[in-house]
Formats: sequence, structure tokens, C-alpha cells
Amino acid sequence: MKVIIFGASRGTGFQVMKQALTADYEVTAIVRNPTALTIRHNKLKIIKGDVLQRSTFEKEVTENTTVISTLGAKNEAGMTVYSNGLTNIIKIMETAGARRLLCLSALGVEVTPGMPFIMKVITKQVLQKLLKYNFTDLLRMESIVKQSKLDWTIVRPPRLSNRTPSGKYRLSFGGYVDNPGS
Repeated sequence: MKVIIFGASRGTGFQVMKQALTADYEVTAIVRNPTALTIRHNKLKIIKGDVLQRSTFEKEVTENTTVISTLGAKNEAGMTVYSNGLTNIIKIMETAGARRLLCLSALGVEVTPGMPFIMKVITKQVLQKLLKYNFTDLLRMESIVKQSKLDWTIVRPPRLSNRTPSGKYRLSFGGYVDNPGS
């Protein structure tokens, strides 16, 4: 399997890349600063690219490519990394005939059913105010992805850590995980 990972140089993207390489996938990491990516592997191709500039990565996307977006951005007024970045990715995927897109969003972009009361209050009164620019753009991104003709998955992880993956996950398809913070 061939995967392209945006945001692979750190955090969740780095962990996703390591797992993809362990699974023997051919991985292309699109990163702004290739020297920040310290891992080397015979199935890893590192490309200096910018999700906001299609020409830097468009030739990497082919019909049989799965694209994974784990983009991260500073919480700044007017930021559009998520929405404009995914618009670029989707256009290139549709042109190339690629179908599968997975992208990372965030749990707090909306108050969801199944959240305990205190989590709803913290999400609405604290998280959404602190991260309003990121969350606004993530919601735009989700809307753009949902309107595409791709086979897409949006992941809103309730909690991420740097620990070894447990292999235990709770999932919800077309809905929300109950008590997401637990």
C-alpha cells in the first residue's frame, strides 16, 4: 500500500508514519522542513512540500495512493492551513483518481452528544474560546472533506499521547463516541 502523510515530521503524523512503515507500507512524507524528520527507512520517501502550494506535492499523488492528513497549525487569526490545505489535497486527489483520504480534526470543534456535562462546559467555555481559530478552520476543513467525492474518514481523537499504542480503541461511525474523555 502507498500512503502520503502530511504533517509527518512530529506528533501524531510522526506516529502514523512509524506505524505505516512497521506495516510495510510505502510512505511518502510531505514536510516543510525535511531535516526535522530524523527517521530514515528504505520504504520512506521524504518530500519538501507545503500543503498550501499544490505544485510541491501534486506529482506524488497517484491513483492508488491513500492520503493521510495530520496537519497542525498555530492558533492564529485568519489561519486557513486546514481548509485551504485540504482543498488542495482533494483537488489533486480527484485529478489523479486517488480515492482514500483520512484526516485528523479535533474533538472540541463541537459539543457532541454523549459528552459528560462537565466536558461539555469545558469544551464550550474553555477549549472553543482558547482554540477558536483552529477550531473554526477545522470545521471548514471538515465541511470541504464531506462535500468531496472521496472515500473519506475524519478522525476526532478525544485524547492523544506519546505512549506506546495500546491497540484498544473505541469507534463510532456516523456518530459520536459516548463519554469521549474516558
